Amino acid sequence: MTGAGPPWSKVLPGAAVLTATVAVVTALSTAPWWMSACVFALAAVLGTVHLVFPQRSEHRLAWWQARWQRRRGAGMPPAPRRRR
Repeated sequence: MTGAGPPWSKVLPGAAVLTATVAVVTALSTAPWWMSACVFALAAVLGTVHLVFPQRSEHRLAWWQARWQRRRGAGMPPAPRRRR
């Protein structure tokens, strides 16, 4: 077995997500249709943002550096810098 922690430590997050999903679905089953639509739209937006933008700091830095280089190569003005 690799990794630190008890064997159930990998199962617990999945069980928590499943429990939360069941609770949300149960709550939305009696909610108005527009509230359910808003919750699902918000979940879709958050999921898309999570997939599009890198999560690890070294990947995030590489992503921003590549974006800045593309911006300079396209003849666009550099993004304004904030004064501290």
